[in-house]
Amino acid sequence: TQPAGTGVEPAPEASPAPGTPETPQAPGADQAAPSSEGTPQAGAPADDPRARAQAWMNQEGVTQVRQHTGEQGEVSVGEPVAVHAWAPGFLDGSQPQAPPVETGSWAAPVTAGGEPAGVLLVSVDGEEVTGEVEEDKTLAMDLASTTTGMVVHDSSADAWYSVSGQTVTALGSRAASLLAGPVDLVEYGHVLRERAEARPSASPPPAVQPESGDWAVWGPVLGVVAVGVITVVVTIRHERKVTAPLRQHPATPVGADTIPESHIDISKL
Repeated sequence: TQPAGTGVEPAPEASPAPGTPETPQAPGADQAAPSSEGTPQAGAPADDPRARAQAWMNQEGVTQVRQHTGEQGEVSVGEPVAVHAWAPGFLDGSQPQAPPVETGSWAAPVTAGGEPAGVLLVSVDGEEVTGEVEEDKTLAMDLASTTTGMVVHDSSADAWYSVSGQTVTALGSRAASLLAGPVDLVEYGHVLRERAEARPSASPPPAVQPESGDWAVWGPVLGVVAVGVITVVVTIRHERKVTAPLRQHPATPVGADTIPESHIDISKL
């Protein structure tokens, strides 16, 4: 019989069977798991460019969309997709079928108040993440409906395309004004090269400057010519000044009597 006021002693903890290793408890297991709210991509490493791009879109990107559209209601960001550019060999014609190359940028369609608002374009360069808003509602709708192929941004024309296999399709209003419908990749490469050749040069050609050797030859010649011209002008002016009295009083005709009548002695006649 146990003494009064004494509780039942707890049973001793069962020891693990011999040879069975103890399972270590993860540190902080008794703490609540961190919330995934606001995390751009669950389970993505911190150095994942796509996750960093979407984190920027969900924060700074949403703020920029509100500033551009004035929308204070719901702003929704779609799934980011990698942005590509035309390959150098594709543009110069050396590799007509070269696929587009990655640029390190990401794009995602955005809706504001349930309506298409534009596209967020984010660049991830090392530790720096920057972005901007493309206010093209047609581009937002086209990008949201694009499920296959690569998204290409032609920065020289600010036009967007989708490349699926060997087919190029316009995305957005700007590209639609340059491309009426789907076209073969190689054929569109010819179009881009012709367009680049027809584009005027950004700056006029520099003016041709005379070389220093030319001045060394023509400088003395021009000096001699200038001295000669000055000498001729001075001589003519001097001669005109000397002969001016002769031009003012006409000369007496040859054989005429030059003695004035007042000097003639009439008594001697």
